Amino acid sequence: RLQGDWSSDVCSSDLDEFATQHRKSFVGDTRPVLWEGQGGVTGLTDNYLRVRVAPEFSLSDGALKSGSRDGLIEPVKLIRLEGMQLIGLPV
Repeated sequence: RLQGDWSSDVCSSDLDEFATQHRKSFVGDTRPVLWEGQGGVTGLTDNYLRVRVAPEFSLSDGALKSGSRDGLIEPVKLIRLEGMQLIGLPV
């Protein structure tokens, strides 16, 4: 065993569970999100968690329709966790 090798002490499922619980702790919060990319349907919170716009958010809203959300920072209500990604609604 190599010195400093802790892979046998901590397995990836432990880390996945920790990451899931950490993300779940933000559900219900409103956080600033920096939207990225064409259409701006995904972004990062102020603490670097990935957020995707909830499908129930109207894609016909002006900013989403024009693709002008890239670089926009706005408050987002984090409503649920799907897999490892937070889902939010701009407020």
